[in-house]
Amino acid sequence: MHVSADPIERYKVTEVLKDASTTGLSICRTWAFSDGGDRALQISPGVYDERVFQRVVTRLNSITKVAYKDDPTIMAWELMNEPRDQADYSGKTVNGWVQEMASFVKSLDNKHLLEVGMEGFYGDSIPERKTVNPGYQVGTDFISNHLINEIDFATIHAYTDQWVSGQSDEAQLVWMEKWITSHWEDARNILKKPLVLAEFGKV
Repeated sequence: MHVSADPIERYKVTEVLKDASTTGLSICRTWAFSDGGDRALQISPGVYDERVFQRVVTRLNSITKVAYKDDPTIMAWELMNEPRDQADYSGKTVNGWVQEMASFVKSLDNKHLLEVGMEGFYGDSIPERKTVNPGYQVGTDFISNHLINEIDFATIHAYTDQWVSGQSDEAQLVWMEKWITSHWEDARNILKKPLVLAEFGKV
């Protein structure tokens, strides 16, 4: 965020994007956050500068002169990367926040897709699906969080080495297949929304 904002450093971002383009990359996922410092979204733990949040969506691109909310090169907005609430495992707190923020973002920009940024942990809405989780909960609910009307598509992440550590590669593969299949089925049959495997990792 800071590199591209500094005209002296901007060439670095341009070079990376050109290199990516030569390999066939046509979509670039970016994060807009900063903890502390100037122009921070999060000023301190739990304290946010709402003006900065609003500015991200309504910002006028200084090069193209197109507002982000009108920019056809932006595919989607993500509300938060991997939201969690260890104080409320029911998922109700996160669900309320997602509803509030989704409505807010769509009030600023109803042209772009919107997603939550979920890892995909199941919650109380379908208790039997919690058996698919990798042994713990994070205070979210894949089903109820994605049933919110303003959310356009569902996301999951998959980190077998972190989530099912100590298991053999074969056991991790079995878990991964169940994880992805369960979410794909639920996105198709319950949510009626596309599913994106947004992050994954294996050492």
